[in-house]
Amino acid sequence: MSGSASVSTTGGGRTSRASPRLGGGSTPNTAPLTPKQLLKRIPLPIAAHLHAPTHPPGLDLSRPLLLYSHYTSTKVRGVSLRPSVDGKMSPVGPPIVIPDSYTGWFALVTSDGHTAPFYSNIQQVAESQANFFLTRYDVPAFYRQEEAYGGADYKPTVVQSGHILKLMGVFEDLSTRRISSRAPQMTQNTCHKYAQCLNYKNEVIFLPFNASGRFYSAARKTSRSPNHVYLMSHIIKNHKLPVTVRLVCGYMPRVPCSFTGVLRLEKMQKESIILACTMNYEADATLFEIEVNSNFLLTPVKDPLLPRTPIFLKSISYCEDEADGWRRQIKVTHHVTEVNKRSRSLTRSLSDKFVEPLSYRPLSLNINTDTKIYGRERSQERNSRDKVRKESQDRKH
Repeated sequence: MSGSASVSTTGGGRTSRASPRLGGGSTPNTAPLTPKQLLKRIPLPIAAHLHAPTHPPGLDLSRPLLLYSHYTSTKVRGVSLRPSVDGKMSPVGPPIVIPDSYTGWFALVTSDGHTAPFYSNIQQVAESQANFFLTRYDVPAFYRQEEAYGGADYKPTVVQSGHILKLMGVFEDLSTRRISSRAPQMTQNTCHKYAQCLNYKNEVIFLPFNASGRFYSAARKTSRSPNHVYLMSHIIKNHKLPVTVRLVCGYMPRVPCSFTGVLRLEKMQKESIILACTMNYEADATLFEIEVNSNFLLTPVKDPLLPRTPIFLKSISYCEDEADGWRRQIKVTHHVTEVNKRSRSLTRSLSDKFVEPLSYRPLSLNINTDTKIYGRERSQERNSRDKVRKESQDRKH
């Protein structure tokens, strides 16, 4: 795409109060500029009016916008898939955009519907000798705490879902005492073997062999195996697009978009971007992107008092707090028309919770590894998660 703007509501954004003159009372005294011209002449952040024949969703163009920062973004464009009447996978909903910095994990989907397998307990992970693995759900663990008298004790903790652990080896408790008086269920009668792992903080933790859940083998930088799960940055580097993937663990779009979790990634592109934010006081703030190579026109607001107003300062503060996280989100693409009547893509989205594969996977899609949890096994997985949650609550009391 040679030029575009993208927009995303931030949900729960701060509301700000300002004088009505901010909406239209300030009279710009400079000629409209393209994004590229503006960057050459004026340093960011500044306030400016955006000119477009059609209004992007969620934007009030009668008010000035905060142009906050400029950066280069690598994105993958794709679309959700759903089985059609003939059983083939067909696109559904609007196109989506996934930045390479998105932190969710994907499994490849082969032409016959196969995808990455998962292990249902830690013992299986240890026996597989996987170097790195993803925890799809919260899992109980222990960490070693040195005591003042020179000994050590093992305290309970929880590894949260979405974390990657490095498998170091197997630890076996040969003593007859309990590992921790606060965790009576972990005695030698129920479990005395543990997977010794490193977390993202390079801390050693121990996961009991009988801990259940979903655990996926995580891809290394050069892996191409369909048995692994991948970050978007790994897919871009090691796989040729288009490719079909399934979101195993990660944040999903909040706005309605027929998101299925099964996606066809179509192409990758780099864009030079201006990150902007609305400055209105009766609605939640909206973050959006304007491509530098687009032909949208911007008129800077030449009001020397504007940068000192509460609404401008709060908009700056909002961007400082939210911009980095927003840039990593999945966005949903719409369309808007530039001043020269050409149609350009425009995106709107927010991600705020983890995808549940069983809820968002199309039911008739033959993804073999997901067919193993039904009825009793699915109930056992749910009971295991409830047990971990209850134990965590009990420790807090």
